[in-house]
Amino acid sequence: PDQVAANITQELRNRVSSTPKYRMVPGRDLVEVKLVFSCPDEAASCMASAAKSLGAAKLLFGSVRRGGNDGYLVTLKMLD
Repeated sequence: PDQVAANITQELRNRVSSTPKYRMVPGRDLVEVKLVFSCPDEAASCMASAAKSLGAAKLLFGSVRRGGNDGYLVTLKMLD
């Protein structure tokens, strides 16, 4: 669900920006990043090139899906 994903994204951005030694670069939607950088999927090599172009040393991305019992399955990946 879009609103759940947006809330999780905002909370992650808040946490990262308040963590010492981390600096946020302007956030982009994963679909937009994949489209702009012609990444057909989330392959590490393509996503690393996208991160470098955005000025990021690390890239955090993932997905949110409905899980059982009215819950959600959140999958996060961090590319260094």
